[in-house]
Amino acid sequence: MKSDIDRSQKYDAKYVAATVGLKFAAQLALMKAGYAAIANDLQPIEESVSLALNVQGVKSAVRAPYYACAREWWKKTKLEAGSALTDDAQDIKDKWTSRGCDSGVLIYVALTVFALVVT
Repeated sequence: MKSDIDRSQKYDAKYVAATVGLKFAAQLALMKAGYAAIANDLQPIEESVSLALNVQGVKSAVRAPYYACAREWWKKTKLEAGSALTDDAQDIKDKWTSRGCDSGVLIYVALTVFALVVT
């Protein structure tokens, strides 16, 4: 078994500022690329959601939950398909309806932006 001194030295070597900085710098480019890819993919979706909300007459002051719901649907469309996607889309719609979103608006956004049929 290692002594307390050995463990302390190993810990100090592992978390020295220079080492942590190098690890972070190595991951930074990957993190930026991943964020850019997601942002570029999500931007057209959010623009489509904005247009759908305009058509439905949703005021800008109450749009945040609708965008959050749309982001959840977008994420599910990346991960799932078929009946699993439909079931999850329905659950997401029910969740955001219970949080105060208009059910009719959510149904319209799901159909026009994501081609999802929810009731």
